[in-house]
Amino acid sequence: MIKARVVDPVKEDLRYLDGPWRNDACKGYAIMAMQRAGLDAETIQKVSRQITECFDDTTVEEAADFYIKGGVS
Repeated sequence: MIKARVVDPVKEDLRYLDGPWRNDACKGYAIMAMQRAGLDAETIQKVSRQITECFDDTTVEEAADFYIKGGVS
């Protein structure tokens, strides 16, 4: 199970008060990775839409568990 990081705003950047996880940042990383891998724009848009759906129906813990178990078949 993933544990939340405790943030002391006196010592940490205030932008991390809710933790470093943000859906828009995650999508940005994914899109950058797909572009670097040479995927075409249509494929990137298709995957991006699916990422948004995953955000809506999958918890962070479920996604982490999927990744830890190997994810790619």
